Amino acid sequence: MLGVERGLVKLEPYNDKWSKLFDKERELLSSQLKNLIVEIEHVGSTSIEGLFAKPIIDIAIGVSSLDVIIKSKEKVKELGYVEVPVSLDGKHVFAKYKEKKITHFLHVMIYNQNLWLDQISFRDYLRSALMQR
Repeated sequence: MLGVERGLVKLEPYNDKWSKLFDKERELLSSQLKNLIVEIEHVGSTSIEGLFAKPIIDIAIGVSSLDVIIKSKEKVKELGYVEVPVSLDGKHVFAKYKEKKITHFLHVMIYNQNLWLDQISFRDYLRSALMQR
């Protein structure tokens, strides 16, 4: 099952459906925001096969400039996302809800800058560590 109520923490065993749900959301985002996105990646615990995870699909979206997303917030909201206030410079976060449960997070940041590289490197490190077990 996908989603966690706001304020709760819940972990579940890895579920193969999570990658399919990411693929579906990537298609939606790519088709509707194609002029904004440089790269889109599945990140977070649901992207790491074999890891217990918070059942929320985390999506990293790399953009050329944060001005792009600032100008396009309404378009992101039209796709069912709400902006989440974050205190991290260089990143915008949006959440998608279904039946009062958060199902997806979009982490929008500048492609190939430090935040992007940290997010992708951490995911790749965990994936390789679990594969070696």
